[in-house]
This record gives sequence, structure tokens and C-alpha cells, in this order.
Amino acid sequence: MRSGRPDDESPPPQWVSSPWTPWAVFAVVAVLFCVYGVSRIDTYLVSGYDLGIFDQAVRHYSLFQAPIVTLKGDGYSIWADHFHPIIAAWAPLYWIWDDIRVLVIGQALVVAAAVFPLWAFLTRRLGRGVWPIVFVGATMLGWPIQCLIDFDVHEIAFAVPLLAWVVESLDAHRDRTLLIACPLLLLVREDMGALVCVIGLVRLIWGRPTRAIRPADWRAGLALIVAGVTVFVVVTQVVIPAFAPQGFQYWDYPVLSATSGPGGILATAGHALADLVTPTVKIWTWLALLVPVGFLALASPYALIAAPIMAERMLAAREPLWTTHFHYNAPVWMILCLAAVDGAERLWRRWGAHGRAAPQASPVHTTPDATTRAPASTKVLTAWLAGCITLGMAVSFSGLLPRVTEIFPLYRVVAGSAFRTSPQAESRAEVVAWLPADTCVAADDRVAGHLTHSNRVTVPGVSEHRQVFYVLDLSEPRPATTDADWSTAHSLDVAEGLGFRQVFQAGSIIVLQAPDYAGPDPLACGPTAP
Repeated sequence: MRSGRPDDESPPPQWVSSPWTPWAVFAVVAVLFCVYGVSRIDTYLVSGYDLGIFDQAVRHYSLFQAPIVTLKGDGYSIWADHFHPIIAAWAPLYWIWDDIRVLVIGQALVVAAAVFPLWAFLTRRLGRGVWPIVFVGATMLGWPIQCLIDFDVHEIAFAVPLLAWVVESLDAHRDRTLLIACPLLLLVREDMGALVCVIGLVRLIWGRPTRAIRPADWRAGLALIVAGVTVFVVVTQVVIPAFAPQGFQYWDYPVLSATSGPGGILATAGHALADLVTPTVKIWTWLALLVPVGFLALASPYALIAAPIMAERMLAAREPLWTTHFHYNAPVWMILCLAAVDGAERLWRRWGAHGRAAPQASPVHTTPDATTRAPASTKVLTAWLAGCITLGMAVSFSGLLPRVTEIFPLYRVVAGSAFRTSPQAESRAEVVAWLPADTCVAADDRVAGHLTHSNRVTVPGVSEHRQVFYVLDLSEPRPATTDADWSTAHSLDVAEGLGFRQVFQAGSIIVLQAPDYAGPDPLACGPTAP
């Protein structure tokens, strides 16, 4: 018998066992994500909210300046919106290439880096073979990751590889890696404090190689719990309010604002449980996340790490958080895919082979050695799990789903439509090419993202700064979704009331110029002007 392999199992091909295999998978995934992200910019599908916002913030970081975002308002610090200092990691990219495309490339590299913790987790559980490659590929091409890549740029991209490293380090009992990944996670966004708190609980209760809780377990677990709670409170109650006079603006949970007393608490808890699955759109999101992994993730304690994210989304009043769109599902997906592998093995250990109930296993996973690695049962369950994800991908790429390009947007690369421009995109390109650089512009959100690298840009209704151009798309009811909530018609009335007159038009997009426009002004209207 070969070490670690049954007699009837042939050794994996040499290329599968190569230390360069995960690097090859990383390269393929990163290139695919880069190509798609850049194609969205080249075909004018990106917008000011959020690509333009991040371009303004990271550009200031690259110049060692405060991250002022004029798209959100005059002198608006990005720290008044969210706490995500980790995005400064993208700043050095601007030293290489001063272009908004570096952000989508940077995001592609960050997300693709999840390949390495996935690979470490799967090869430890399954050994080196074909199935880890299939599973890594299927996970990285899952619909939540594709939707993240399809949504311009967002700080949550950093959470994807970091959460994969968290689960991997918990599973391998490596506190050093865990205690590096969790502080970095706290820099991704203010709500990551709740996740780190839950990670501490999982580390304390399940993250050990024996049943007994040792002093080291208490130290690691309690340190993460305390750090998570402390950072969340300090950031939301002190740091963000220091930059935002209105305070932390994303606490919009009407179901939790209720009543006092035991009866009120019970009623609130009941309403909260109901709100997790109502209206129906929430059920579809739960199913879209759990069905591809065969619900196996629910058998693993690692799935608890996703609970704060899902509760935050499903209990919020903002409807976009409930759906399968945008970037919200990517970190949950990464957790659930790893938890599903762990859950498959736990179920097999509980029920055993041949339909007999096996002795209950230890509540934690013990890292297999060379003689116990990858039992056939675990390989079968994991193969089925990877097959579920791969089948979903095959169906998506076949074009059979009516909303395939929404749920699996990378299908556009396969179909070739990712590189086609529409008449509307051509109109936006004409306007961007016509507008002089270093001028102050109030622009429609769908144009603004293409101007932040060359102009001081805002959207109508959020700035009192003197503008010299208004760019409005008359086919859109609103130029942007902001608290000001200006309509396009109202924006046009305001501009004309100030004496602006139309000087250029491309399709449905018009450009209005101030009557006293005197030419570019790099100091007052350059891309880094406050």
C-alpha cells in the first residue's frame, strides 16, 4: 500500500502535486477577473458610486493626503461613510499606473488571492489530486464572486481572502495566522468587528485539536471576542461620528429599535426571526447560497461566522441588501464553501459507512496525517459538493438561465458581449473625450466614474462648490441616488437658473457650461482638489 492512499487508487498526476498548481489557478482566475473588470470600464458600464468614490479616496491615499471624496460632498472624508483603511493597500498601484483601471486590477488580485487558503484547506482535507482543483475553481467562479467582480470596486473584496484564511487557520489550529488575519479583517469595514467576535467564539469552543479547553484557547478566543466588540463600538460610536456630524448612518434596523420589558424583547426577537425570511426575496437569497453547497455548510460550526453578515443584511431596511445582486454575498459564499467540506466530513463521521451510526467524532476536526487523509467517503461527498457548484456554472455558461448575465456576469466574457459597446456607452465616451480636464463638473453618476482621474467631480445636489459644467443624461430620471434626491429635470432647472447653457450633446447626454467659464483650473478643479 502506498502511504496515505488505498491500493486501488493511482497517484495523482505530477502537475496536480506541483507546488506551482495553486499559483497557476490564481493566475487564471486573476486574469479572468482583470479582463472582465477592465472591459466594464472600457464599455462604460461603471459609475461614480462606487468606482469613482474609491478612485478619489485611493488617489488621495497615494499622495499621502486625507481621503476626500467630492462625489459625496464638499470636503467629505470617506471615513464619514465607512471605516475601511485597508483600501489604502491599493494606493501603491497609482504609483505604477495613474488610471482607474488599476482599481479593478487590484480588486481582481485581492479576490483571486483566496485561491491559496482554499488550496491549503482542501489539500489538507483531501490530499493532492484533481478534486481540490475542481473545488477551488468552482468556488472562485461561484455566482457571488462573479457578482462582486461585476460591481465596480468595493472594500468587501478584501474580506474574501481574509475570511478564507480565517477558516483555514481555525481548521489547521494555527493561531498565529488567525491572529494576523483577524486584525486585518477589522480594517475592512466597521461591521467586521461582529464577525471577529463570532470567530473568537468558534475558536474557543470548536477550534482546538482536543475536547479540553486549554489556557491558550481562552486567551485566543477571548482576545478575539474582546477585540471584535471593542473595535465595532469604537469605530461606530467614536471614529465615524468624528468625521460625520450625523453619526453612523448605516444603523437602519427598525425591528431592533423596539420596546422594553420581557414581553417587548420576546416580541422583537419573534419579529427579527420572521424578518430573516420575509419578504420572499430573502428566501431566494438563502437558497441561492445554500443549495449550491447542498446545505452541508449547516453541519459545520464554521458557518456561524457568516451569521452576523446575513443578520445584518436581512434585518436591514435597505432592500438591495436582501438580494443576490451586487457584492454582498461574496464573503458569505467563501465561508459556506469551506464550511460545506467540513460539514460533509462531520456528517460522515456521525453516521458512518454502510448505514450504521458511527461513534460520534470529536467536536473539532483533527488534521489528518498521511495515513488517514481523505477517506473515500469524504471524497465522494466533496465530489458531489463540487459537482453541485460546477453544474451551476455549466448551466450558467450554457445560457439556459433567463437572467444568466445578472447571476453569472462572467458569462459575458464567454459570449463575447463583455467587449461590445452600446450606443449609450458611445455617447458617454464622446462626452468624456470632449470635457476639458481640470474643470469642476457636476455629472450624472453613470459618467462621473470616468472623470475622477482628470477632473474635480461631484453629482448634482451634494455640492455647493462652484461648478463650470453640468453633465446630465436626459434619459435617466435621476442623475444619482443621494440624500439630496435631485431629479434630472430639477438638476437641469438649477443649472439653467444659474445661467448654464448647453454646449455639447451626445445621444441623450447634454453638457451645460457656466456663463463665466474661463478655462481649466488645476488648483481648484483638478482631480485631487478638495
